[in-house]
Amino acid sequence: MNDKPASMGADAESVRLSRQIAELTTFLKNQAASPNTQISQLVAMVSQLATGQVQLQSAIQALAGGQVVNNEPKRYTLFANREIRDTDIHSPEKLLDLSNANNWGFTVYNNTDSQLTVHLVGGDTQLPESAGNIGLSINIVSHSSQPIATNIWMPWIGLSAEFVIAPTAGNFRIDGWVQERK
Repeated sequence: MNDKPASMGADAESVRLSRQIAELTTFLKNQAASPNTQISQLVAMVSQLATGQVQLQSAIQALAGGQVVNNEPKRYTLFANREIRDTDIHSPEKLLDLSNANNWGFTVYNNTDSQLTVHLVGGDTQLPESAGNIGLSINIVSHSSQPIATNIWMPWIGLSAEFVIAPTAGNFRIDGWVQERK
């Protein structure tokens, strides 16, 4: 799911209000030298915009429990630039904790001279060696990268890796990310 958090729309509204206030303030400064009946109307508009911005920021803080929450995904490395020269199946160095996850995914960087096959693995514990295949395999051609997103859920998930033909050069890396529920 790629739904934007409510605070992102509110942040855009806050930026829009700030921009309007700045533009109107500049206009008022330029018009201050010439008497004009519309100036009082513009002053009122600037005051309303400033009040609206304060109310919007207060609402954002109230929704976030008093502070604005950063809901950026946490990033992890499952394989760190591994040089493998065999065709064995290799378990990840760590698994992603999905106990409080809203969204999750992986990025595979294959900088070897051979096609890499990754398998989605998961289990009930954080031990990578105890994770089993849970139904997704993807081939990553040599010298390429591939994002992987899935809605398959287990308490702990990761990607195992294997080569059909052992590479003679290069390495690969697998990163994962988890965006937690608010």
